[in-house]
Amino acid sequence: MPQQYKRRHYFIDKRLQGVFALRVYLVLIVSAVAITLLMSALTSDSFTLLYTDNDLQIGHTPLLILKRLLLANWIIIAPVGIIVVILAILLSHRIAGPIYKLDSILTSMNNNIIGQTIHLRQKDNFKDTANKLTTFNTTLAGKIEEIKSISERLDVVIDNTNQSADVRLEQTQQLSRELKLIADFYTVINE
Repeated sequence: MPQQYKRRHYFIDKRLQGVFALRVYLVLIVSAVAITLLMSALTSDSFTLLYTDNDLQIGHTPLLILKRLLLANWIIIAPVGIIVVILAILLSHRIAGPIYKLDSILTSMNNNIIGQTIHLRQKDNFKDTANKLTTFNTTLAGKIEEIKSISERLDVVIDNTNQSADVRLEQTQQLSRELKLIADFYTVINE
């Protein structure tokens, strides 16, 4: 059976990805302004002869080429900026996607749903964090299953009136020790 087409979401966390793309674009603009200022500073003590449309101009180099530098910067910033923003959104997917999945698993855990596994794409970031959370989640789910099993066995011991009180007490103490071992598996920090 062919795999169904899955709609691609470009914005997982609009705020995170928007701020990331905006910051990358601002770095591009600041770089262009810095290059313009650096070029002006480096040529501040020189004169330039500029011939444009039968018009001859002589003057300080920064003043004569500033207009052309700004025009060249904006010709480069506009298309390159669009490409950079698109790349920033696509690359931020490797961050926003895992954060979204980690957040959904933590929300499920807060809603008392445990044992879920986090599956990330091959090129996603935070794989180590996802693996650690998955390991904790599945270990906790296993320990809770053990507690449920011991609780069921404890109910059987309590309900079994055919055995003497001493035998039931001994079995209850054994189950209590098993519960304590499970509880001691975790360290609780009371702050």
